[in-house]
Amino acid sequence: MTDCSFRAGVNESFPPPGGFSVQGVADTARGSFGKKKTPISSANYLDVAGTVSADNLAKVDISVSGPYSIEWSKFSDTDVNVGIKYLTVAGGQVGFSRNAAKSANLVLMKISLAEIPLKRLLNNHANIARNFLKDEGNDARIVSADWIVMEGELASKITSGVDVSASAPVGTSGFTLNVSTRTSSTVTTKVQIPPQTCFAYMMSKVKKWDKEDGNWMVEDLEDDMQGLN
Repeated sequence: MTDCSFRAGVNESFPPPGGFSVQGVADTARGSFGKKKTPISSANYLDVAGTVSADNLAKVDISVSGPYSIEWSKFSDTDVNVGIKYLTVAGGQVGFSRNAAKSANLVLMKISLAEIPLKRLLNNHANIARNFLKDEGNDARIVSADWIVMEGELASKITSGVDVSASAPVGTSGFTLNVSTRTSSTVTTKVQIPPQTCFAYMMSKVKKWDKEDGNWMVEDLEDDMQGLN
């Protein structure tokens, strides 16, 4: 289990400035790695080669921020009807579409790996991903943040937590947010984040490598800004 820093957003909206993609999200999650594709007629996206395991992702700290309101006018029907699911406060998953977005109070929560935890993940726990990034060179990317769609009431439960941690679930994929609240006693609520709930994602690239004891290790990372190669 790993600790989590939390930042509650006030009047934040999506899309944010900088780089993100809504292309190929059904197969993409935080920790996915592959080659960045830059088609002429659509947005850049990640051609996924693999994803770091939930067990290894749970070994480094994450950050949670939000909720983010969604500016639906910024997205086309093709962007919105992406074959993903949104999370409900009752613990279920519902197919996501523009109609669903309009009829439900849906918001986004951003779950991310900052540079230091991502560097620690790649150098200490994710050899396959690190070697792929080195071998593929300038086009190689890893997903460092994703935006998860959920009902506003569920987002409020997460933001009301005094302590949030992440862990790998038992017997399934995805990951679990452990949200602790305190009244007269501490109560922990588990929020399962399954696959295919990523609405959008941000990619990072290795900026500088360093060779240690014969192995190439990540020294510096940078966010991939949309529209740049």
